[in-house]
Amino acid sequence: MLPDVTHKIPKGSLGVLQVLPRIATIRKANSLKMGNKQAMARQIEIAIGSQMTPQERETHCEPVRIKRTFAQSLRGAQAAAKLAVPGLIGLVEPKVALANAKTCIGCPENLNPARSLKEKAEDAAMAAAVKAANRGHKPTTKVDAEIFHCKNCGGCPLKSKVHIPLRLIQKGMTQADVDSYPPYCFQIRGLKQSPPKPGKKPKPAKKKRKRSGCNICGSKG
Repeated sequence: MLPDVTHKIPKGSLGVLQVLPRIATIRKANSLKMGNKQAMARQIEIAIGSQMTPQERETHCEPVRIKRTFAQSLRGAQAAAKLAVPGLIGLVEPKVALANAKTCIGCPENLNPARSLKEKAEDAAMAAAVKAANRGHKPTTKVDAEIFHCKNCGGCPLKSKVHIPLRLIQKGMTQADVDSYPPYCFQIRGLKQSPPKPGKKPKPAKKKRKRSGCNICGSKG
């Protein structure tokens, strides 16, 4: 969601420094402040870079690693909130969200691991998308203190996911995905799991079953 590397055009190589005085003149004529020149130069670089071909970027640009604070990552996540959960318009009823959350309490897949900066930003994006779908109000349940992240689907924040309609959660699920969840999980409600083979006790899989991934967070699980 938030790339670690970008390309920056060296100042002056494409006339960026020469453009700034002209912009300053135009803004002054319209009674506008110039603002931060460094930020303005960066915007010009981005605008120029967006019009370049891959070959031109190789010639005129240099790769620069981006260093982000959590606040910057959070702003980026919130800006991407509308894309975080495609198709999310409305949420489930509060009583349904509570019923969903209760299936997670005590589940071995309900874990509270340490989260990386990127994961925190992704959590914030989903929370912002759910909040936006609830007309700007953050939805909660009375058991929020007992639900964390779903290990099985790849780490989705359950406090947000329990409010998302099943039609979005289940979209694109394969049978392997359905079979990988505990039978009581709300995420597969209404879907049938494969029956165990007759006469044989199910054995724990030696290799992790391939899954298509979570439709909400995009994780491969």
